[in-house]
Amino acid sequence: MAKTIMPEMDFNVCEAHEPDETVKFDIVLANSVFNYFMDNEYSETVLKKMYDKAKKKVLILDINDLEMKDESERLRKQKLGEEEFRIKYDGLSHIYFMKNYFEKFAHNLGA
Repeated sequence: MAKTIMPEMDFNVCEAHEPDETVKFDIVLANSVFNYFMDNEYSETVLKKMYDKAKKKVLILDINDLEMKDESERLRKQKLGEEEFRIKYDGLSHIYFMKNYFEKFAHNLGA
């Protein structure tokens, strides 16, 4: 879909932990995928690979805020209803991050 809208761009779709390590990009982007990672260890693996691939920037968008976890889930259940929420999210785990998680990771890399 993105290629249709921006044909001049170079997009690569792959598993988050298995990017082509020979190709570098100016910007490496993850949108709404960190929410579905299994744990922080996997997140850190992906972040490191994204950092290594990026020439200029790494963008991580749409992150679940740990401080808002209960409120977020309450609002989703309220909007969808208990049954629809269960059908839609059954078997899916959502990971939530502390607000400073990504800043600490960048700091540890010296970024």
